[in-house]
Amino acid sequence: MIDSRVRARRILSLAAFASASALGAWGLTTCRSTQARASDAPSTISALGSPGAYDGALYRGLTAFRASVSAQGAVAADNNGPFGLQWTKCTNLAFDLLTELVAEALGLVGQADAQNHVQTVVEMLEQLPAYHGIFPEFIQLNGGPHAEVKDGKRSYSSLDSAWVTLALSVVEGRYAEPQPALARRSQALIEKQDYGVFVDSNLLLGNLSVDATSGAVVDKSTFSYGDRNSEARPLVLSLIGMHKVPPEVWDTMAYSWVDRAGLSIASSYRWSAFVELSGQLFFDEMTLAPRSLARSHENYVAASAKIAEAKGQRLWGYAPSCEPPDGYAEFGLDRPDVVTPYAAAELATTGLPLAAANLQRVLQSLDWSGAPAADALDPVSGRSLCTSARMLDQSLLFLALHVDIVRGLSRQTAWYPSAEARIRDMDRTHPAPGLGLQ
Repeated sequence: MIDSRVRARRILSLAAFASASALGAWGLTTCRSTQARASDAPSTISALGSPGAYDGALYRGLTAFRASVSAQGAVAADNNGPFGLQWTKCTNLAFDLLTELVAEALGLVGQADAQNHVQTVVEMLEQLPAYHGIFPEFIQLNGGPHAEVKDGKRSYSSLDSAWVTLALSVVEGRYAEPQPALARRSQALIEKQDYGVFVDSNLLLGNLSVDATSGAVVDKSTFSYGDRNSEARPLVLSLIGMHKVPPEVWDTMAYSWVDRAGLSIASSYRWSAFVELSGQLFFDEMTLAPRSLARSHENYVAASAKIAEAKGQRLWGYAPSCEPPDGYAEFGLDRPDVVTPYAAAELATTGLPLAAANLQRVLQSLDWSGAPAADALDPVSGRSLCTSARMLDQSLLFLALHVDIVRGLSRQTAWYPSAEARIRDMDRTHPAPGLGLQ
């Protein structure tokens, strides 16, 4: 089980954050300062002053995405739309593993049941046709799990597979002592992987396609993940620590500053909370890098609040999610049309009361009947905008609400110390404007 100190730190109240005095003390301009940040406010959140009030409903919502793959168990499908339970992505399997371990730490699922579910997912991964150990991006679940073949090709994505690699490393760390056989099976899958197939001139390419019959590469992406301020940040750092990509991949990635809403924040794709704050799930970036990542996160929260205020929006938190009525779009500071609950939760991992109070309003707007929570909310009324929900969005919300447990699990991996050291070094190499190089 997770160390009791980690378990205890998750139980914190939003009530104080929501008070008028707290909001008055944390106006938009205050967020520009590094004088008050995560050290002044807790990084984990429980609902409305009632510890774990939403945990059970969220976990039931997550299990609603599971589709049976054998007599022994089920795995996470992609969404609960008309055909969403018939297929999945390997990213969903990664977050299925992570959320199950967090649920175990919270006492929402017993140790034996959690272990059985993790074993079901690992067994499925062992059976999939890998390319140099890389897991296929799309997986059909009807008729038994199998990699999707489209136009005679299978697709492999560097980041989608890397999420699974990260999750397997967490599984290995969790079960190293109580269930060494399961830990070894997870490690064996990692050892087979060669992410060098995606590395070109120290850049991590996005994806490649393989002929389903011959196994030969027939198409390779020219797009690469060259921005540190993206979801690639925790993945590249973990892959380096596992010796799956060279450190030069991180050294080559850029981190630049721009002005948004009158504040300096790090440049990112579509300015979404997902790319800005995904690293926060695994690292306390507010403490590790106060002159770089933390400064950008603080200003991103302030910019989100300013944009929402200017548009008369009651809620904020913009990230990729459902586009009404049943589409998908990249929302962010440049398109603040839809509020994504997981984005609000990621913003609140900064420990800023302004973000925590906003999260409280978002959580109050959701239906907690036990079905998956809404992916997209109207930023003014708070009503749900889409009929279907995605497993990934639910998982990110669940993990962000219990970020201390996620970080505790991550610290049990072999790659964590080197990743943390590189994050600390961000203050030396990429400080916010006006702070100067150290």
